Amino acid sequence: MSRPLRIALITDIHGNLPALESVLTHLASQSIDQIVQLGDAVSGPLWPAETLARLQALNAQHVLGNHDLAVLNPLMAALNPGDAHARKVLDEAQLAFIGTWPKSVLLPQGGFAFHACPRAIDLYLLEQANADQARLRPMAEISAELQDPSCMAARWIACGHSHVQRTVQLPDGRLVINAGSVGLQAYTEPATDLYPAHTHAMGSPHARYSVIEATDSSLTVTQHAVAYDWQAASHRAAAMGRADWARALLTGHGFA
Repeated sequence: MSRPLRIALITDIHGNLPALESVLTHLASQSIDQIVQLGDAVSGPLWPAETLARLQALNAQHVLGNHDLAVLNPLMAALNPGDAHARKVLDEAQLAFIGTWPKSVLLPQGGFAFHACPRAIDLYLLEQANADQARLRPMAEISAELQDPSCMAARWIACGHSHVQRTVQLPDGRLVINAGSVGLQAYTEPATDLYPAHTHAMGSPHARYSVIEATDSSLTVTQHAVAYDWQAASHRAAAMGRADWARALLTGHGFA
């Protein structure tokens, strides 16, 4: 019997280079066949240009996230300080690199990956945003979001966006994996037309990523939480005037 195909899922790096480097070091000894980066790679007050340079040198497949899309558009970037900072420090070649990323990719062994939700690049798939802490959605609602042909044909589906690491099995047997966040373990989302104000939090500052092992007959998911120098990341955020990020990076708890 041949060994399983091993795919590492990394997402929501948000310019946190020390976290990314620790994750890449951690997965280097695991016989990974493919790395898939699921978006929101650079937005934030940390190290956008350095992080993207590291990704440019990495043999990986990339997917566009909502903040990546905003960074590409000067009008959209101006609406968010993290997007605006990333756009300011990235060079034209780096912006062009982000511009090549697709919104979804097909992966081996029946995999299908996107940043957030098939319906929109900025909607949660697995979470419902209550007026405090985001929680797991009912299975019927998750399944309803995954009815397009690519999702229906998949054995496993990978996403990010909410920064909350989860593995969910749907009633029909499909697995949905949210790889969590490499670079930001908590954030508070202000109220919008779509959602009330709410917090996503992992509760510790460890960098998250996931590995799926796939054979023709089985799927195994391992969720990882990796230590890194979160003090350095927190200090960087504070120096950039983002006390909210500094607290979240140091604790993994919400900004409020």
